[in-house]
Amino acid sequence: MPYLSRCLFAASALVVLLNAQPDSPRFRRISVEDGLSENSTFCVYQDSRGFMWFGTNDGLNRYDGYRFVVYKPDPRRPRGLFGNRVFDVYEDGRGDLWIGTNGGLNRFDRETQTFERFLHDPEDPASLSSNHARAIVESDDGVLWIGTNGGGLVRLDSARKSFRVFRNDQNDSTTLSDDKVMSLFIDSRDDLWIGTLHGLNRFNRDEETFERFVHDPDDPTSINHNYAHAIEEEAPGVLLVGTFAGLNRFDVDR
Repeated sequence: MPYLSRCLFAASALVVLLNAQPDSPRFRRISVEDGLSENSTFCVYQDSRGFMWFGTNDGLNRYDGYRFVVYKPDPRRPRGLFGNRVFDVYEDGRGDLWIGTNGGLNRFDRETQTFERFLHDPEDPASLSSNHARAIVESDDGVLWIGTNGGGLVRLDSARKSFRVFRNDQNDSTTLSDDKVMSLFIDSRDDLWIGTLHGLNRFNRDEETFERFVHDPDDPTSINHNYAHAIEEEAPGVLLVGTFAGLNRFDVDR
């Protein structure tokens, strides 16, 4: 499971809080002048080895506290990063790093410093459903889940390197509420939550169905907006869901 993973919705130059005091927090800005590849930072991740990873609008950055190593697409490197806009970084239980970009899903080999690419193939229904891989998470059974922008939710069979796709069906309310997935989260009960452009979903893995939670203007206790772009757990059974209209505290058992 990840040591630290946070998505930054408001993209800007990286800001680090240093020696914070209750009355006078101090910040140090880290930008392209310090080696960051681009100031628009979409995600921040700390791996099990202590490295910080930053996904930006122009490349992947590894930071050891002193210097950056930058990974960008390079036509001269066939096993380089595929896609320059990095939306998410995730380390699975085997220690492999997965990177979601606007050009597909990448698996990073630390030893060879190369990337294995997983791309959408319209002729292959078992391929990645969309090359916009926005969110990555792993469940306790070792299954990797990928949220795509337009291709729905994807389950990766890492042994066969094939994908199972779950999409929205407008005629079936037990399917994913929208194919544009913005966020994924596994809670302490090992439930998979999916934030989409049109509501929050909980996946029932036994029945392979989805329970939808969408905004209802006539119900003040419903989620306040359908764009669910951030999910975190405050306590077992209590989720915090960030939307375009603010923050929701969701008591799952009520």
